[in-house]
Amino acid sequence: MARNVEIKARAGNVAELTARVARMATSGPEEIAQDDTFFRCPEGRLKLRAFAGGAGQLIFYERPDTEGPKTSFYRIASVEDADAMRETLAQALGEAGRVRKRRTLFLIGRTRVHIDRVEDLGDFLELEVVLEEGEPETDGVREAEELLTALEIPGSALVDRAYVDLLEARGKGTPSRPRLHHVALWSKDIERLSAFYRKYFGACAGETYVNREKGFSSIFLRFDEGCSIELMHMASIPGNANNPEVQYLGLIHLAISVGSEEEVDAKTEALRRDGYTVVSEPRKTGDGYYESCVFDPDRNRIEITV
Repeated sequence: MARNVEIKARAGNVAELTARVARMATSGPEEIAQDDTFFRCPEGRLKLRAFAGGAGQLIFYERPDTEGPKTSFYRIASVEDADAMRETLAQALGEAGRVRKRRTLFLIGRTRVHIDRVEDLGDFLELEVVLEEGEPETDGVREAEELLTALEIPGSALVDRAYVDLLEARGKGTPSRPRLHHVALWSKDIERLSAFYRKYFGACAGETYVNREKGFSSIFLRFDEGCSIELMHMASIPGNANNPEVQYLGLIHLAISVGSEEEVDAKTEALRRDGYTVVSEPRKTGDGYYESCVFDPDRNRIEITV
């Protein structure tokens, strides 16, 4: 397997650090948005790295969790459809974590220098010294340590764990920022409603939960990101007395992003062809959003937006 020597540290003043790196760099900067999903595996780590545009890389690696330079052994395979691969691996192996970051990439000789802004964690510096086949690890360690000194990174800033581990620890120990987890809809037919969101919006449905004592059942629908939808059924729940054709106070619609104006148009037409009511045609709103609105099978308003 390919090898590199890696080191990670918390970044203090990112602007000053970026300027120091840029003065030394032989290439860069390159801005890269990365979305890494980790999967359970018995040895090492397996992650899918998704890029803007839909492609990605499947990466397996092994490295120790220690401060300072450490050797990583890795294999990388290109992936054409990252979303489909994520869903397949999640079903087969189970997800172990997710890391979203904005990476600024420089090269200093053969060393990849990453200045990362990691969602919910902050700013970091990462060095990867790529080793030649048969080259002793000590060469890479020496080069990484020399770069740390040149970039004025103190030993106290070194990090001994992967981003995914830091996020897991944060979730267990330090409260993260509040976020919308899910919205819930009562329905007379949760299987029909589940099929609608799976077919038209790519939702992934969990197993149906049934509480026979209460006569309650539910299905969670999850999307690639953002909040989930819980579909709930209990025969004793009365129908909605509000007229869905008019606006009223309170929760009025769910908005689902489909990525482009073309996709808004396509989804709207597909739903129209299949007999669903289009409440409002695709349009550009006064505040700059491109959207349409349709009724789902229960006549909930669904806003389709970019």
